[in-house]
Amino acid sequence: MSNSVTNFEMSSVLPGKKPCQGKNNESQVVQTTPIKKHSVTFKNQSSLGVIDHYARLTNKSHSSVIAEVVDLAIPILEKCNRHNWSINEIKNDLLKFSIKESINRSRGKTEVTLEEYCSLIWKTNIMSPLKIPIADYFQLNANDEFMGKDEKTVIRERLSSLRENYDMEKAIYIYNQRHFDVKHQSVSGYSNIILIHRTTFEGYYFDAGQALLLSTSQLIIFGINEVLRRKGIVMPYPVVCWIDIYHVNEMVVMLPVLRKTDVSNRVNVPDDIIINPYSQESRT
Repeated sequence: MSNSVTNFEMSSVLPGKKPCQGKNNESQVVQTTPIKKHSVTFKNQSSLGVIDHYARLTNKSHSSVIAEVVDLAIPILEKCNRHNWSINEIKNDLLKFSIKESINRSRGKTEVTLEEYCSLIWKTNIMSPLKIPIADYFQLNANDEFMGKDEKTVIRERLSSLRENYDMEKAIYIYNQRHFDVKHQSVSGYSNIILIHRTTFEGYYFDAGQALLLSTSQLIIFGINEVLRRKGIVMPYPVVCWIDIYHVNEMVVMLPVLRKTDVSNRVNVPDDIIINPYSQESRT
């Protein structure tokens, strides 16, 4: 099988109108068929050979043969579209079963805590498997304690571009290291970007916009609810559970999970989230 690539252009007919002159030089409007071209790429040389052979037998152009093949395939594609919802539902059911079985095998028990369940959902169905480490250098309006406006702008522009390119809902930028150079008034550091391709699954909403950076030792000693009470943090909706999604600088990024029915109560935040464990502002 050859790996060569061949390109063809196809034309599709679209309805339209244009003015023309009638027999008595009167202006008339007639129906026209504007042409819309599409480029087709063949990576499989054997497929191109079959099309070429069929074109010679039927005395047709390559584009006509390809158009004929596409027309034959349209009913199949329409049927796929109609059943696409059912296919997604089956995939979700299989994923739910896989998640529960994975937890049961790892624990050797049938009981599964909600935190375990949601944590595995996060890893398998919410967070993108793409890992994007970043080395940054900013010679901008920034300082050691607070991130500068220009620094935030550059990061958010990068996150927005990544979300668009990879078709993601949200993106989280987390500094692993951040150093401020007083002499050069610059910031350098290393970070990771977490991409989120969906925020809901099986009736649960994973609210990345309300993720909190909390002390690991305090969480171990007091637990999440007491830590929130001591910090005076009140969530705008009932949280069914919290899951840890990242560990850095002796701190943990904790993400709240709520029921999809309570999503209307959440606070709207930008889709691009920055978490900086090395300044007085933990997130922006």
